[in-house]
Amino acid sequence: MRMLRSLLVGAVVSSALVAGAAQAETVKIAFIDPLSGLMASLGTNQLHSWQYTAEFANEHNWANGTKFEVVGFDNKLSPQESLTLLSQTALVNVAPDNPFIDASVRTVQEGHFLNFYGLTQFSAALWPFLALAYLSALAGLRRY
Repeated sequence: MRMLRSLLVGAVVSSALVAGAAQAETVKIAFIDPLSGLMASLGTNQLHSWQYTAEFANEHNWANGTKFEVVGFDNKLSPQESLTLLSQTALVNVAPDNPFIDASVRTVQEGHFLNFYGLTQFSAALWPFLALAYLSALAGLRRY
């Protein structure tokens, strides 16, 4: 469970840094942990620690003008809720603003529908969702 949580936090932080740093001036980092119930005090303390680290990074300009913001999400001590929140944050970070315009512009620029470059871009955009589906299936098969 602890290793799965570390993998999930690492995936969210890395996807937020990669997707957000290239496109935005503020990178929002999702913190998925219990913020209510029995473990609320621990989760809240960790959230405040990460928020303080983000503020410290912003004050000392760690990313050359890019600001960090840590947003907390309550998983209610449920692995299924954690996976749901992770998939939602991944979709928000990876999905374009308007996928129809993005697809039509790419088709017009390339001049045809399928090539190696387009296939590489498609697989690069698709692999996080496939990995998430695999982890979800793996978590569903595992008995606690």
